[in-house]
Amino acid sequence: MPTLSRGALEREGFEVIERQQPSPLTGGILITGEVDRVTEFEHGMPQAHQAWDGNGRRAARPAAIDDQALVINVRGQGLVIITGCGHAGVVDNLRHAMSRAPSR
Repeated sequence: MPTLSRGALEREGFEVIERQQPSPLTGGILITGEVDRVTEFEHGMPQAHQAWDGNGRRAARPAAIDDQALVINVRGQGLVIITGCGHAGVVDNLRHAMSRAPSR
């Protein structure tokens, strides 16, 4: 299975937009951007998690900052949160979504 990368997506005709901040999509729907670590008991991925270091090598990365979620504010019901990778942990994902929830 091929690795998902910016280059592969662009070759298929997709426009890749990288943002750390939340991105409202449409009426009550938001992409969170990077999820803040706000609880002392959720630390992200362990040292075994690795990332490309920019020099063509993989290096240990103590915290994965690439976590994000989709937040949908369902009128009269509340928030529906679909996490991405969930590296930040469920509590941090929920708190992050609640603090940035789109209104309807």
